[in-house]
Amino acid sequence: MKSFSIVLFFIITVVNSLLAQPEYAKIRDVFYNADSVIIVSHITTYQPNTTSSGAKKLKPLVLVSNNKVNYKIIKERYLLDKIETDSIAKILTEKNTDSVIKNISCFIPHHGILIFTKGRCSFFDICFGCRHFVSSKNLKLSDDLNDRTWERLELFFRHRDLNYKMSIPEKEL
Repeated sequence: MKSFSIVLFFIITVVNSLLAQPEYAKIRDVFYNADSVIIVSHITTYQPNTTSSGAKKLKPLVLVSNNKVNYKIIKERYLLDKIETDSIAKILTEKNTDSVIKNISCFIPHHGILIFTKGRCSFFDICFGCRHFVSSKNLKLSDDLNDRTWERLELFFRHRDLNYKMSIPEKEL
């Protein structure tokens, strides 16, 4: 009976590990199945709740709401081909091997990734200043990426001339 329990436990463990797809694999599937992927730069979507005098501000801008892109805030855009789509998916899903993550919290996003699939729009709204992003609910991915990954992601945008509100890298100063 004890050996049966061990075998059953082993089978359940193996099946669960095979069926439980890692989050990064799910993200890659979203990119792989996309009809189109567009990277953008935009005016900031972050708006403080109050002004310096304490008056309430208007409702914050959003990049995507109800599967509709707010094209009024977009400054630059670039349609990715299949190879570029695969590349950005690999960048975002690179495993983080850093033990220390720099945590700056300005979060003033000016860049985004729009993923269109069957009339739906998923997104990442990215701040390269503090190296954080928010994403649509179906893209559950931590923004705790290592420095190398953030640098690769920023270069991905720069090499496609999406430089709006992009700071000058220290190497170019």
